[in-house]
Amino acid sequence: MSDESAAAGHDESDAATRPASRPPSRSWVVVALAGTLLVGVTTWDAVGLLAIPLVGGILAAMWYLPLPYALGTAFVATAAAVGNDASSVQAVGVTLGLATLVGAASLREGTFDGRTVAGYLALTAGVSAVVVVALASASFEAVAFGTTLALGLAAYGLHRYELVALDLLPDP
Repeated sequence: MSDESAAAGHDESDAATRPASRPPSRSWVVVALAGTLLVGVTTWDAVGLLAIPLVGGILAAMWYLPLPYALGTAFVATAAAVGNDASSVQAVGVTLGLATLVGAASLREGTFDGRTVAGYLALTAGVSAVVVVALASASFEAVAFGTTLALGLAAYGLHRYELVALDLLPDP
């Protein structure tokens, strides 16, 4: 037994019984790149050369941040870049590009599930439909405030549900 394996608490018989570990797949990088390029291409008409740093920022967020923060960063950066002049083609392109980022993150973590991506698409399509209908009758600022408030309340409700479901509430 070598000094390094003895210090780590391993012996040579452990190496024979452990399955050979595969290196992590880098396919998530290709999927994330495809998603961010889709966002960049669909927003090019509205933002021009600003699409290049937008795509770079989204890729950096995907690389360094966990998925919820990366998606939040991508949504805020894209909304700030495009503004309220977004067309429906741009909205669909950004939605599909960001759905691709959800798939890329689950590939990175080794937990890919098509239901997660489909759920994201369904939720985003539903919220988008409500926002489009609301924009026809209210100002952009009112719809933005209402959407932010509704999503915040939904996130808090989900948080509380998880606390109860996982029995994490302290005893009174």
